[in-house]
Amino acid sequence: MTIRPMFVIFSIGAEKKMNFKLEKLLPLIIFGSVCFFSSVPVHSEGTEAPLSPIPAKIYEVSPVTQNVSWVTENSKRNITLIHFENRPYISITDLARLSEAQLGWQAPSQQACLSKIRSLLCFSWKDSVVFFDGKKTKPSYNVRFVDNQLFVAFDFVTSKYFEKFTRTELAFNSEKKELTQKIPVTLEIPPVENRGEYYSLSLPMASEDSYEVLKKAPNQLWLRMKGGRTAGSSILEGDDVIQEIKIIQKRHSADMMVKLGGGSSSYDLNFDPASKKLNLLVRLRNPVETPETSKEEKSSFSQTEVPFVEPPLVSEPKVNAGPVAAIPAPPATEIPKAVPLAIPTGKKVAIPSKSKDKNIRTVVIDAGHGGFDSGAMGVRGTLEKTINLRVAAAVADRLRKEKRLRVIMTRENDLFLPLDERTRMANEAGADLFVSVHCNSSVSAKHTGFEVYLLSGEASDEAAASVARFENSVVALESKKGDGSEKLTELLASMAVNNYMNDSSELAAVICRGVRKTSAVKQTFVKEANFFVLRGAQMPSVLLELDYLSNPISELKLRSSRFASIVAKGIAQGVLEFADRQRKKEEVISARSSQQSSGLPQ
Repeated sequence: MTIRPMFVIFSIGAEKKMNFKLEKLLPLIIFGSVCFFSSVPVHSEGTEAPLSPIPAKIYEVSPVTQNVSWVTENSKRNITLIHFENRPYISITDLARLSEAQLGWQAPSQQACLSKIRSLLCFSWKDSVVFFDGKKTKPSYNVRFVDNQLFVAFDFVTSKYFEKFTRTELAFNSEKKELTQKIPVTLEIPPVENRGEYYSLSLPMASEDSYEVLKKAPNQLWLRMKGGRTAGSSILEGDDVIQEIKIIQKRHSADMMVKLGGGSSSYDLNFDPASKKLNLLVRLRNPVETPETSKEEKSSFSQTEVPFVEPPLVSEPKVNAGPVAAIPAPPATEIPKAVPLAIPTGKKVAIPSKSKDKNIRTVVIDAGHGGFDSGAMGVRGTLEKTINLRVAAAVADRLRKEKRLRVIMTRENDLFLPLDERTRMANEAGADLFVSVHCNSSVSAKHTGFEVYLLSGEASDEAAASVARFENSVVALESKKGDGSEKLTELLASMAVNNYMNDSSELAAVICRGVRKTSAVKQTFVKEANFFVLRGAQMPSVLLELDYLSNPISELKLRSSRFASIVAKGIAQGVLEFADRQRKKEEVISARSSQQSSGLPQ
């Protein structure tokens, strides 16, 4: 491009006529020249270049805001709308809250994405475009980037795309300024129909891919409905053919377990694509012959025991996840691809008897979840049960090097154990300590930290209560009616348990200190909540939450064998320090007792 000089000539007469001095105008002339020259791009070769698009659309935030009530089945909260040019917009952080999705910023491509296990929403502020699972939405929705925050036109919230992404129904009442979000119930206990020779029940199902069989045994069937929603965990008590049907809500799915009794001989499970129903037929052992039962129906039953196979890892969404509040800088190192973690399956662990040597301390290490109870799942498909077992085994290996310790693991393979079975094993083994290993999860992708929990009737905060609800979710499939807070209240009322709680608090503190010393983990917390797995433990007991699988960076760390070794070292150091403290206390008590019995002054 050729730059042509500009000359401004003022005569003395003109200056007098315009009644101002030339030196006052010079700053304006210089400023205008700078603006003119800086606004025209120039190639290094000196040729004129086409204008490139602005890298990001920047708008001044309008002072007009609007508070809207966000109403769900369990709570009422507020979200804030920002008005640009008299049109309401919602921030992407609030969209993440509405959808319970992971939020990741992709600064190089100038877009932010919300990811769930099987779906992806991306918002480009460069082109003001919304992508749903890689395709542009029709109609389009305006996107604006302001002050390191992304805003989307509010009408997107009630669109078919966002409803499909959230698997909820959303409606906005402009007069009440109220956004209502309902979760449609997709799984309820179906009615059981007695047809003489067999019992029949049917579940509406969108497709054959909508469910998977987690466990199939002669007297038990465990199904997982992907993305399923229930009205709450429930139990149907039946007869000697179908004893129980239990439904439980998981984080991203709903499970149904059917328990068969001695009155059943076999069953058949099949999906009918015409009616879009999943049908379960249970043959009676001693059927009552009816005219309606045909020979074809009699011969249609077949049942073969299928061993449990862990569901495959979910493919990773193509999202460079990061903090929620602002756009982070690109990572300095490339994030490694997730490698499936495999753990062996095996038989149930035998319960050891109590140690006869009083100088030997017994420590029980419990790897949380297992078998068909996978626990939490990371965005890259990491299963909590796998991480729990890896770290628990590493802790046990370190503690077994100490001669004065006897170490027992509740499970050493991919085995399902009811929660009360774990503490029962510890009690029968006469354990001195019980440590349960878990991984945490949250709606937000930014949460991180190592947490230790103590048993308490009341949670220390709402986050602790949420963690306990998730960890206790499998209880609905184990316990009978009436097993509730009454037993916990009686337990907490005893003086012995109160003493254990004091010791548990000390154990939690020394474990946190050990983890901080040996690892890069700086955030450690001690909290209280009502964890079922800690109930009934007749010894000091704690539950560990290693880190958050919902945080993509923490998930990669949890998958690392190096992290397992480092954090296990810290946990083991804490356990050893606590055991030494307990020995010293007992020595002091023993010495005082000897002095009292001998009549010597204390």
